[in-house]
Amino acid sequence: QSIAGHPSLVMRTSAAITVANFYSATLLKEVQAADGSWHDANSAVDYPVFHYGDTVNYRITVTNTGQGTLTNLNVTDDKNPTAGAFHIDTLAPGEKQSHQYTLTLDDSLPGGSFVNTACGTADTPADSGVAPTIPCDPAGIDLVAYHVAKTANPATGTDVRTGQTVTYTVTVTQRGSAPADAVFSDDLSK
Repeated sequence: QSIAGHPSLVMRTSAAITVANFYSATLLKEVQAADGSWHDANSAVDYPVFHYGDTVNYRITVTNTGQGTLTNLNVTDDKNPTAGAFHIDTLAPGEKQSHQYTLTLDDSLPGGSFVNTACGTADTPADSGVAPTIPCDPAGIDLVAYHVAKTANPATGTDVRTGQTVTYTVTVTQRGSAPADAVFSDDLSK
């Protein structure tokens, strides 16, 4: 069988075809630099620089890029699971919602690049039977600092006599990939 004049178009059925909606969302995880500007920070060249003790502001924006409403959307952060996690009951096509939170950088973190990643899941829609496509999104920072260690010769706790020379050695070790201005002073009491 063919349609008049088009022998390559064979008609096999006239039944209606139903195609399910495509369900998807994007996550945009951003980090706020010290100057107040927001960075996508997916690449090391865009990582803002922070120091130990700083508080970092993060923002995750979820945008429904699909054709149907997403339900029970859960977003997680791999390095800050409590503050970075949030829930959205429903998100219609084209809609977006944002969540902001902070992370204080303590000495437990290694120096250098620190990347944490937001990921999301949502209920599988009944009409498609396929879980929504929601790619994860990382955001990184450069964490800089230095470590200072002081030693004495003779060693601390050793008896010294008047006129004896005590040699102090101060070692400053860079922690991180970006330059850190090191300042050191010592009153020799410790």
